[in-house]
Amino acid sequence: MHAPRTATGRRRAATVAASIVVALGATTLSAMPALADETTSVVSESLSSWYLGETRSAGHNVLVGAGLHVWTDPSDNGNQQSKAAAYRAISVPLADLGEPSIDFASYSGVRPSIQLGVDKDGNGTWDGYVVGEPWAYGDGNWWSSKSFGIASGAGYTSFGTLAQFSAANPDAVVTSFGYSLGSGVVGDAVISKISVANVDYTFRLPTTQPCTTTARALVSTEKSPRGWDFSQSGTGGSSTYVADGLRVATVAPQGSQSKAAGYVATSFALKDAGVPTMDYTSHSGERPGLQMTISLDGAWNGNLVYEPLFDRWWGTRAIPGVPAGPNPGYQKAFGTLDEILAGSQGHEIRVIAVGYSLGANAIGDATIHSITAGCTTYTFSAQKYPTAFEPITRADVATERNTRGWVAGGAGQVEYVDGGVKLSVPGDWAEAWIEHDYDGDLASLGDVVDFAASSEQFVGLHVLTAKGEITFEKDASYAGKWWSTSDFGVDSSWYPSFATLDDFVTANPGLQVSKVRLLYTNAVEASTVIASATFGGVTHAFTAAATSSISASAPAVRVGTAGELAVHVDGGASIPTGAVTVTGAWTASADLVAGRATLTVPSSLPAGSHVVTLSYTGDDATKPSTATMTVEVVKYVGLLAAVGGTVQQGDTFALPVVVMAPGAGSTAGHVTVTDGATVVGQGEIVDGQVTVPVSGLPLGTRTLDIAYAGNAQVAEATTTAQVVVTAKPVPPVVTYASYVFAPDATGSANKSGNLPVQVIVPGASAAGTVTVTEGARVLATATLTSGKASVTLPALTAGTHAVTVRFTPSTTSVAGSTTTAKLVVAKAAATIAATWPASATYGRSATVSVKVLAANGLKATGKVEIREGATVLKRVTLVNGAATAVLPKKLAAGSHRLTAVYLGTSQIASASASRTVKVAKAASKVTYVLGAQRSVLVKVSVAGVSETGTVRLVVDPVAKGAKTLTVAATLTGGRAKLVLPRIVPGAYKVSVTYLGTKDVRSSRSDVRTLNLR
Repeated sequence: MHAPRTATGRRRAATVAASIVVALGATTLSAMPALADETTSVVSESLSSWYLGETRSAGHNVLVGAGLHVWTDPSDNGNQQSKAAAYRAISVPLADLGEPSIDFASYSGVRPSIQLGVDKDGNGTWDGYVVGEPWAYGDGNWWSSKSFGIASGAGYTSFGTLAQFSAANPDAVVTSFGYSLGSGVVGDAVISKISVANVDYTFRLPTTQPCTTTARALVSTEKSPRGWDFSQSGTGGSSTYVADGLRVATVAPQGSQSKAAGYVATSFALKDAGVPTMDYTSHSGERPGLQMTISLDGAWNGNLVYEPLFDRWWGTRAIPGVPAGPNPGYQKAFGTLDEILAGSQGHEIRVIAVGYSLGANAIGDATIHSITAGCTTYTFSAQKYPTAFEPITRADVATERNTRGWVAGGAGQVEYVDGGVKLSVPGDWAEAWIEHDYDGDLASLGDVVDFAASSEQFVGLHVLTAKGEITFEKDASYAGKWWSTSDFGVDSSWYPSFATLDDFVTANPGLQVSKVRLLYTNAVEASTVIASATFGGVTHAFTAAATSSISASAPAVRVGTAGELAVHVDGGASIPTGAVTVTGAWTASADLVAGRATLTVPSSLPAGSHVVTLSYTGDDATKPSTATMTVEVVKYVGLLAAVGGTVQQGDTFALPVVVMAPGAGSTAGHVTVTDGATVVGQGEIVDGQVTVPVSGLPLGTRTLDIAYAGNAQVAEATTTAQVVVTAKPVPPVVTYASYVFAPDATGSANKSGNLPVQVIVPGASAAGTVTVTEGARVLATATLTSGKASVTLPALTAGTHAVTVRFTPSTTSVAGSTTTAKLVVAKAAATIAATWPASATYGRSATVSVKVLAANGLKATGKVEIREGATVLKRVTLVNGAATAVLPKKLAAGSHRLTAVYLGTSQIASASASRTVKVAKAASKVTYVLGAQRSVLVKVSVAGVSETGTVRLVVDPVAKGAKTLTVAATLTGGRAKLVLPRIVPGAYKVSVTYLGTKDVRSSRSDVRTLNLR
């Protein structure tokens, strides 16, 4: 594309361009990501987000390993059909577009140009394409066949840089971009990348993924071929089951009859084929080829054949978008599965059969051990199905969360309950059943075929075969025999077939079983619970998945330290397995052990309240659940204390300062002592204390302010101390004074705690005991060690406890001392779990079940309220921590945000749980009778309520010339009286319509004909 007037692919008539814009507007295209400072990437694994409507019959756009393969073939009338193009919608101001580019992995002949669809005035209308071909016109130069208000050049109406295009059109918006090869030119290129507006658009093949596990492993034998069909073989070919596989052989010379082939029906998308393989135990001569029969857009389309010689798949029929192979006479399509998927974009390819073929006229002998395709492995063996399974080694437990392949049906109701699956029927011999696919013959059902049910009468185990059903029932008169209404060639004394299972097997060798059904029927309304069924060496057990609730407890976590979140999942009778996860302030998960797990609260959390969500994944037997809780991360509270005293004027006073922060790694920090605005002393806390030298104090009583600056773990604190400055007297002989310090502490109801105590004796050591009392009650006593003690307090009730801490010295030279402290004991935490109705109907009762758990070994008592906003709908009393509340019948139709609120007790905190419950409108039924003197008596019935509203009588005349009449009335207590007006005699169709209310649906009566004379 070099000559400006001959390369018509760079020129577009206005009609062609307009058609592209219309097509782009009608096609769903992926919008370009927002512009960013850094280049982003969009990868196309299909061309579904690109508009290909401008590509003609001799143009091609196919994804390949290196990118997007774009090429044109020669065509008639001057290569009129030789064009390949694709476009993608964006919306970016031309001024912000940058410099687009197109990169090629390879090319020959003419290269595709990069194209920009532009709305030059921003009014939403396409105004032309701006085209870039730097290899032809130099870097940075763009052209257009439309007028964009810039100079012409190189044979085009507009020619220049994008900056010039933008300056002449400041409101211009780029609405699409893409490429075009043609029309009328021949070229071949692989596009590796198109870059537009800081976005790299690249291409790659879709990939089929190998199966991580094989979903099914099916063993085929001569007695049970499992659907394999060998009828495509010729007279000179054979497929014979042997001990280690399927022997496939052909003999010569029989031409096309020297063929051995076999296929089995299947159904999966080609993209889910995985990595198909065929394994041999031995082979000589030619080997069979692996084959997959396919449908294209729902129609049969031949076979895909894999032969190691080509290391590719080839199709016996053409596939649109997929090139032919090296031998196009029979290789109508050719490539890897990924290339075939990429080339066939827009067409659905499904595999409908899997198999092999040796021939025709190919001579070989191979034993196939297995064929794998679509995550299924087909294995061949001469081994027969077993006829006995002793002992029963596997029990599959089915629940509504994992039915394990059981499918329900019939006119009755099927429900998984505790201990089994409940089958209920309304009577009149209606049926309810569950069934399971089965892949084996009658003999494979085994010696043990049985079921257990709460009521075994009218319960049958039905085995579905190609000849009909055979049924096992525990009716005593059957004496263990099976029966069928079809002829199976066995005894027919009671039924057309009535014999033991062994008799059925003997008379019908190899008869395949497709399904096993457990069926219940009854003449009256009844139900039974089937606990289990045994056949094929497997006991299938049934039960309901348990409802779970998740709760957790976590003490307040000090900043900088890790904590533990103790999680408990209650599954009722089921012990939950699986994992629990915490999300929110941090993310962590742990596996449950006996329904419990411990999650670590990280030490990196900042101080504050952190609301997190606990999630239980559930397992086959237990439903998932979630709960929220708050984890508190607190700084250590520093207790700052200083002891004043007396000092003689001119002397330096040693001010003892103590900082206590039990549990903190360090109480180091700076202490400043001021007298008014004057700093009179400073010091650094070491091991929780410091003696600050204070000097320069004047005579008199001085109140000193002491400030502790805190550190990363301990909060700031302040206190005061008085120092009396006197003239220097003769120092008296006194006993050493002691000072006892104890901080206010917190705890939780019914849980023991610790109270840190420190005693300072300036000038002497602090030795002795400390006693904590509340009134006359002694709570605890401890012995000091190096002046400190941690007093273990008993479990206390919730509330504030004022305690006295008394120091009793062990020597007479030290005076005792006391202090007071407050113990603030919080209520024990509680969690509430509520089971809400899935839905409700106006006029009908619905229930909410709640369960409350309390911490610290307390049992939850008290009341629970069900509220909507501030309105209390129901209040119930807990019994053994649980209660059931009945919602009001007249809860208005619509969505209600309901909250279950546990009110707590004097020792247990309150808790709540919310859910939105949808209330459906009630159904109504309108009836009427014709009374005397043209009156109509109407009744509207609504289950559970007596409704009001409006009814409307419509008289539709049949008599010629009469007019349609409408009479309305308001219901009172669900009834109303309407009076027909005087009308022309004749035949009338009369009906009554109830218009409904906000809570009740409308309804209409039947239409009656009224003859008025």
